Amino acid sequence: RARAHRPIRPRPMALASADEVAVEASPATAPVPVPVASEAAVEIEDISEDLSSRELALAAKARGNKAHSLNTLEGFVVAIAAYKEAISHDPTDHIFYANLCASYIELSKAKWKPGEVVDAAAKAVEAATKCTTMAPTWAKGFLRQATAEECLIKARAKWKEALAKPKTKWDEEQ
Repeated sequence: RARAHRPIRPRPMALASADEVAVEASPATAPVPVPVASEAAVEIEDISEDLSSRELALAAKARGNKAHSLNTLEGFVVAIAAYKEAISHDPTDHIFYANLCASYIELSKAKWKPGEVVDAAAKAVEAATKCTTMAPTWAKGFLRQATAEECLIKARAKWKEALAKPKTKWDEEQ
């Protein structure tokens, strides 16, 4: 059975200090300096500084999507931070607000303290409202807004139930 061809991954290069330069000698000419890995790393850093705010926003969105797909409490928190970063780079894209809303909705489902659930659901409604204001013809934004409002209504009801219950010793320790 033939194996599928897998690309060979390059091995990490040893980084040289900025003073070190590899020298290639040829018989006809004098030694010619050849750039080393540390100089290439400097060029890569300079390229990242030249990225537009839209490209930075899309990179932050990609990080948020990856974190959100983890489906964990920590993943949702990281996704929220990434989507907020994307919004700071490009506040005109309604998708970023929709994704922020989705992460807040999932965070509200992952939290167990009623006050934190209400807070996350309220922030989801806020993000969804911003999304639907920016893109009033995008149906998915209204779906997110309806879902966020439903989460907020349920969270407030549970919070009121929790406030109505008599406190126990265990509740006081928490």
